[in-house]
Amino acid sequence: MIANTLWERRMSAFRLEREMSERTRKWLVREKLTVKSEFAVPWGICDFVGVEFEPERVAHRLRLGQKKSIGSALGVDLLGHIPDQETGRSVSLLRLGKLYDGWLDSDHLVAELRKLKASKFVTCDEDLRRFQKINGWAPIHRRVVAVELKLWRTEEVLVQARANLAFATESWVGMPDSIAARIASQPRRARLFRESGIGLLAIGRARCRCLIVPLPRTTVANTLQLHVVERFWPLCIKDN
Repeated sequence: MIANTLWERRMSAFRLEREMSERTRKWLVREKLTVKSEFAVPWGICDFVGVEFEPERVAHRLRLGQKKSIGSALGVDLLGHIPDQETGRSVSLLRLGKLYDGWLDSDHLVAELRKLKASKFVTCDEDLRRFQKINGWAPIHRRVVAVELKLWRTEEVLVQARANLAFATESWVGMPDSIAARIASQPRRARLFRESGIGLLAIGRARCRCLIVPLPRTTVANTLQLHVVERFWPLCIKDN
């Protein structure tokens, strides 16, 4: 392992991780993703996260007048418990209160519901007793892509990339071209990526190459993933 690390340091075309950033960003943009760098997640910072939105669903959401982001993770989670208007069903304030009993008091719950109503995500009766979600567009994304950059230290970056699977539909590790090629050619090290469902991106001075493609994953649509996507919404509507 020490020999591999020394060789990798000598062979790297980059001396600093940030030198790979611009090439990585360009690759993500070519993938039709809206991109953010240094993206905060509950366990730290992800180097790059990109979201591919579904244009027709974006247009539908804007037609509904839902121009604001849902906002907090609580708001995202709360919407997940409110039936769509099209179903004809609704949920009571009492029922929602029981779902959040023990960690959210009624005043905070009502305040969050008022925010969702003001942003046109929910509709309710005059007494704020029963709620329905104004939807028809969720999920609004096709893909959520996470990329962790590392000059070497394969095992360390794999831990980070695996954690990103909690919200990403694709999780990648980006490494200098020569080092990534060496990893992909070694069965044991390449198997670590494939068995983890992690992609390997070879980053060169002129281009990026996909050496190991991550396992396809359907949209997770959990609270964390949806909250991540909502943080990209202001960037999405700039182009609409």
